[in-house]
Amino acid sequence: MSCRAEHRPRRALVLWLAALGLLATGLPLAAADNASAAPPAFARAQSFADAQNHRAARIELMNAIEQDPDWAPAHVALAISDLRLFDPVGAETELHKAAKLGIEVGELRHLLGESYWLQGRYDDALAQLEADDVTPEHRAYAARIAGRVYLDKGDMDAARAAFDRALAERGDDALLWTDVGRFRLVAGDMGGAIEAADRAIASDGRNVRALEFRGRLVRSQYGLAAALPWFEQGLAEAPDDVPLLVEYGSTLGDLGRHADMLKVARRIAALEPDNPRSYYMQAVIAARAHQFALAQRLIAKTGGRMDDLPAMLLLSGGVEYGLGNDLIAAGLWSRLSEMQPLNPRARVLAARALYRAGDAHGAAGKLPGDTASDSGSYGELLLARAFEAMGERDDAMTMLDRSQISGEAASAIASAAGDGPAAAVRARLAEGDRDGALALARDLQLRNPGVADAHVLVGDLLAETGDAGGAMDAYARAEALDFSPPLMMRMVQLAQRANDLATVRDVLTRFLRFNPADLSARRMLAGYYLNMGANDAAAALYGDLIAVLGPNDALLQTDYARALLANGDTAKALSHARMAYRVQPGNPVAVNVYGYIALEVGEADEAVEILEKAVAMLPGNALARQHLALAKTAAENPS
Repeated sequence: MSCRAEHRPRRALVLWLAALGLLATGLPLAAADNASAAPPAFARAQSFADAQNHRAARIELMNAIEQDPDWAPAHVALAISDLRLFDPVGAETELHKAAKLGIEVGELRHLLGESYWLQGRYDDALAQLEADDVTPEHRAYAARIAGRVYLDKGDMDAARAAFDRALAERGDDALLWTDVGRFRLVAGDMGGAIEAADRAIASDGRNVRALEFRGRLVRSQYGLAAALPWFEQGLAEAPDDVPLLVEYGSTLGDLGRHADMLKVARRIAALEPDNPRSYYMQAVIAARAHQFALAQRLIAKTGGRMDDLPAMLLLSGGVEYGLGNDLIAAGLWSRLSEMQPLNPRARVLAARALYRAGDAHGAAGKLPGDTASDSGSYGELLLARAFEAMGERDDAMTMLDRSQISGEAASAIASAAGDGPAAAVRARLAEGDRDGALALARDLQLRNPGVADAHVLVGDLLAETGDAGGAMDAYARAEALDFSPPLMMRMVQLAQRANDLATVRDVLTRFLRFNPADLSARRMLAGYYLNMGANDAAAALYGDLIAVLGPNDALLQTDYARALLANGDTAKALSHARMAYRVQPGNPVAVNVYGYIALEVGEADEAVEILEKAVAMLPGNALARQHLALAKTAAENPS
């Protein structure tokens, strides 16, 4: 180390590390209370680091190193900035330089371990983080990073032990509590994750990683719109933080705020021109505007770095399908369905592309008959068409009949899958031991108060036994942890069975306040308005849904027609009733509503023809027979 290095005051590095939240780094600088001051660039870097502007701090540190390349603390500080900017290779390089300039390796192992972890070199990382010579001041940091390594490796017990060691060493660190929250979230303990996030923010309310994590949790709990203030608070502290900008931009896009999303995407591109997320966001916007060629060019700019992500496979498939490249789209969506075997939408998309490409056998293979119903009536209708194209008319007719029947709402009781406590509860239930099943579920709930699924399981059992109030209380506890779409569906269905329409409305409006783009909730709210006679609101919602989903949902068209008729827009009501019939002429609901609307509009001959079919399909429906009689009278006695 040079003489100048020996005469730099320790206080300069201490201030720097304090700005980064690493007060107890204990780097061994030569004591020199009467030494000269650090380079001016180093002082400026401290200010930028305090403002969490690590990009500007890195530039100033590079200037400081240029002024004095032999001063080891500047290399350590630059490595820390590189880590904050997720540049682990740059950090590793600077740490090795610092070691050559005289910093003991035990003083650097926590940072070297972090750089190896970010590179995916897990064994190398653990060798550094769990070395015997990690200095006491750095043990909490090293244990925290070790916890992240074990978490990435899937070793939950070792991760828990590492985080416990870190908390024992230092329990007031925002980054530590943020990482503990991530661990608890992966473990399914949403309540514990929320508690950890709150502890992190209480420790340092300006920490951008803590604010980002809290925003992600709120997004899971309450939806997209609720998360925005947390992301915006983080960006107020660190406007150029790219990971936070990615979360913010993605959330804006999911909310349909595409212009705002585009601004964020361009900001990311200006900060990191090679960041693939920026191009992905722009491609999403282009695809939603049906500018598929532009979207394809933007996807190409990601350089293949996101090709294995489900979101990119979904987007790329849609772009290729929009360009008419059906086989390419089918391949992409098939990869998505293999990655997500429980995703019926992916199977339907792949089958749709194959069918349009002329591969009926391939389409049928994507939708085996015993699982086609998982994809809804469209999946069944698509399979029927594939059978017909293959000449298998009997199978085609069977599947076509299934597709015409109105689907019942999904059961509120989730089926058990796999092993574990929930499966044991289901096993008791299958044996007819409801009391035993409920006792096991309550014990599971008691031992896991922060896990939403534990409360949902109790709610399911109580709902099944007829205790609607108790079930709704259990669901409300789950809602406070994770207000997911399946939970919303359970609560709505439970309230509907109890004829508690006020609760139906409250659950839907509460969910949509945070998830305004959710199509299922919007459709259910439209149905609520229709049944309550709020026809203007119902028609507006149904019209918006058709604009998004397209015209091929017969029941959606039928409900829209009913709302329009109630509003007095008879011509438009008849048009949509006819469209519903063209989509699914074998759907008894669509046929009956079409005939009734034709009668109301004054198209008596048309009404007779359609209502005769409705009566044949619904022989026990007295109202259909009554409407047919009225239609015949009107046809025989035209005014």
